[in-house]
Amino acid sequence: LCYNRWNKDARGIRRRISLARRLACRRCARAAPVRDGGGVRSTRRVTHRSRTSLRTKEGTPRSRKERIVKRIAIFLAVTFTLTWAYEFGVVYPISSGALVGVPPVAAQFATGAAMFFPALGVLITRLVTREGFKNSLIKPRGFKKSLPWFAVAWFGPALLAAIGAAVYFLAFPQDFDPSMSTIVATQQQAAAAAGAGDVSADQVRAMLLAQLPFAVFLGPVLNIFTTFGEEWGWRGYLVPKTAARLRIVPTLLVTGVIWGLWHAPLTIIGHNYGVGYPGWPFAGIAAMCV
Repeated sequence: LCYNRWNKDARGIRRRISLARRLACRRCARAAPVRDGGGVRSTRRVTHRSRTSLRTKEGTPRSRKERIVKRIAIFLAVTFTLTWAYEFGVVYPISSGALVGVPPVAAQFATGAAMFFPALGVLITRLVTREGFKNSLIKPRGFKKSLPWFAVAWFGPALLAAIGAAVYFLAFPQDFDPSMSTIVATQQQAAAAAGAGDVSADQVRAMLLAQLPFAVFLGPVLNIFTTFGEEWGWRGYLVPKTAARLRIVPTLLVTGVIWGLWHAPLTIIGHNYGVGYPGWPFAGIAAMCV
């Protein structure tokens, strides 16, 4: 009984001390009259250093915001400069035929290599700004609670693609081709160019249909390696930094526009939507931003 009473009193004392410290924090840096040794009242600045008033390594809130803006600017400048220089200097000559003798597979790898530049931008930005890499890892929290969202991320793109295809063919039924004649002809031409010989249309259709379950169930696992550069750059760095200054909806809109503009050189040469469509290439760039 005595121990419980003492413990209760001690908790009350700690609460009063904590309250006094919080009230003192509000009076910090105010001039307060105090008595000196001779009993004469003088005015000195009251200083109170508690855990709530100490500055962190990031400094004041204003300095933290300035650092965030600076890091975003450096990241975007480095990423856009390196990516566009690579695409105009390497990808464009390959796609235009200026560099002869490049196999189609090598051309695809050269184009896909541009996805790693956002990760390189994160690496350079963290080194230049001395931000470090302590907060650079993605750690799932509450895996059981977030498991449904992992399922959405895994199967959601395939479901949205199916819904988009259904909406498109409902709007343009004349484009619906169950025989897949266009893509079959394209694959036959690619096989002939690679020296695979004649491939029948039935074989191409069977191959395409067999790829669907692999794309749905294994595609996300395989794409982890190819899309790591963009995920670490855009979603792992730019989005959190922008979200520290804006709300979530403006953050998604702003980063979406940035992401679409970053793809502009590839969109111009038809990487996403082809060429020759109405409004090319600005309509395609706008579609990527949206």
